[in-house]
Amino acid sequence: MNRGSASPVRTVLMTADAVGGVWSYAVQLSERLARRGLSVVLATMGPAPTDGQRRALAALGIGHVHGDFRLEWMPGAAADRREAEDWLLDLERRHRPDIVHLNGYCHG
Repeated sequence: MNRGSASPVRTVLMTADAVGGVWSYAVQLSERLARRGLSVVLATMGPAPTDGQRRALAALGIGHVHGDFRLEWMPGAAADRREAEDWLLDLERRHRPDIVHLNGYCHG
């Protein structure tokens, strides 16, 4: 993104999970995007974020939604895949992001 010109990107929908490195990466990237004036919605699946994690997102101005779906590497994840895909597509329709950033493979 050029600092001297306005970006056509205004809204980013990003997927993540609330455990381990993906969470840290997604929060850091979302924070930097928010600082540049973009609206970020972080869509988590898998174990729900803790209250502290949710408060941290709110303090940074990052939107958050959680879907109670197993992550692609968890046993039984295939059973959740279609419902998780429908949920993500519904989020896309509601938030109308300019970019969707997936931090997993199966929904690509």
